[in-house]
Amino acid sequence: MTSIAYKLVPAALLAAMLLPAQQPAGAAAPAQAGAQPAAARPAPEPEVKRWRAGVKFSGQFLNLFDEMSLKTFDSIPWKHTSSATTDISNRLGFGLSFAAGVTSRVSLNIDAIYRRAGFRSGLEITEGRDDPGTIADDRNITSGFEQTKADYWDLPFTLRMHDGPPSRRVRGFVEIGGALRHATSIRTYAELETPGKPGTVDATPARPANSNVLGAVAGAGWDWRTAKGVNVVPQVRYTYWMKPVFDTVRTRSSRSQIEFMLGFTF
Repeated sequence: MTSIAYKLVPAALLAAMLLPAQQPAGAAAPAQAGAQPAAARPAPEPEVKRWRAGVKFSGQFLNLFDEMSLKTFDSIPWKHTSSATTDISNRLGFGLSFAAGVTSRVSLNIDAIYRRAGFRSGLEITEGRDDPGTIADDRNITSGFEQTKADYWDLPFTLRMHDGPPSRRVRGFVEIGGALRHATSIRTYAELETPGKPGTVDATPARPANSNVLGAVAGAGWDWRTAKGVNVVPQVRYTYWMKPVFDTVRTRSSRSQIEFMLGFTF
């Protein structure tokens, strides 16, 4: 019995030492097994706002006024009239932009863009004919110019059709809609000089043919959502105005408008 006890006691002590050492390894295995599914979970969808607001900048490719020249002649009385109009508008504009999601791929967009428009028109009127038998010029020549500037407020409103849901980082789009242009703060300065008479200055504001005009809008671009939550929107837009703001014999507002626009919405 004594020999058997000597054999059993060391075996029991060895088993007692090995059992606690194996227990932590067995407990850690389930924890690791449970951590694997958490690492394999898909990343959560980014939060997308239903509406955004920001700023927009515009650069025009075309003049705001038609550059034109006009010459007329009347034989009775002998009268020759010559005029030329040049565009002096600022092609850069800026303003505010607002966008709201209608569906996952359609959004409503409204902008308010300010720009400064202007033209300069020169005029020369020659009356009578010069007598070659005299040294002096027998003609009566009247010359002058008119410079007019105005503030334009453009309010385009469009529906955009995107090629993907708002969760995509970059989405292309096409848009169609309308626009309202309002002309205000019209300022005119005109000078007229006639030989033998004092020159005259007139600051009466030029009267526009249409202070408010409607237009049709079409465009295309991209909507890029950055990691900081800012949407960068570069685009090209075409607007056709139904009526000209200024429309006289010498001066006419352009009715076609092509512009590159860059928006930042938050």
